[in-house]
Amino acid sequence: MQGLIMDMPLMISAAIRHAATFHGRTEVVARTIEGDIHRYDYATAHARMQQLANALLRLGIRSGDRVGSLAWNTHRHFEMFYGVSGTGAVLHTINPRLFADQLVYIINHAEDRLLFVDAATLPVLEAIAPRLVVTESAEGMTLSETSNSEGSSAAAPAALTAVIAPSRPTASPPAAVVLVPAAYLQTPEPAYPASAREEGEEGVVFLRVRISRGGLPEEIVLERSSGHGVLDRAAIAGVKRWSFTPARRGDEAIEAWMQVPIRFRLG
Repeated sequence: MQGLIMDMPLMISAAIRHAATFHGRTEVVARTIEGDIHRYDYATAHARMQQLANALLRLGIRSGDRVGSLAWNTHRHFEMFYGVSGTGAVLHTINPRLFADQLVYIINHAEDRLLFVDAATLPVLEAIAPRLVVTESAEGMTLSETSNSEGSSAAAPAALTAVIAPSRPTASPPAAVVLVPAAYLQTPEPAYPASAREEGEEGVVFLRVRISRGGLPEEIVLERSSGHGVLDRAAIAGVKRWSFTPARRGDEAIEAWMQVPIRFRLG
């Protein structure tokens, strides 16, 4: 006798398959970390999710394995929600804003078999990689894609990349010490250079800022250029005027580095 509610398992793969079948042409709109608007539909997204699931199975991922994601929430991350979970694996989302010590402990303790990163979080991974326990790797694994971003005819950047596979937990950091990341306090918008406006130049600048114990930007490093020097310089000049809530270790204010993205967009 069939149940009174439903006669099929309640599976996450069934939910996205329903969307692709009955709402396949409905748009999924997201903003990329580069600042562009990305558009595709449920049918296309579902196909990419299936590609991801098959790639994970070929890499030996099995039901119950943890697949880490140290990445921002874009359409690529949306694909991971279903592509990873649809294999029976666990999608372990990791907050890139955490301190390095916290990231190392979380990743190792979870025993993530694969870790996905994007272009913005790759420097974070590179800084902590030597401290992660690695037994296997999937170096260079990418989910290539053609561009669906507005205003760009070039190929879109490679999707989330699986680069390492930590395995076993390490000792926990002292429980008595609470680390609090730095945060924005006063952030007046950087001036948009007149010459850049005239030339129609847009882009996203990624800065690495060392914040003092007093909450001031002590050092600013250009982590990733917008492609336009005038915008990069404007971003640095603008952030020099900012103030922050300093990071804390327990009750003590400490110096800390923070990634700051600055987006210049006309209109």
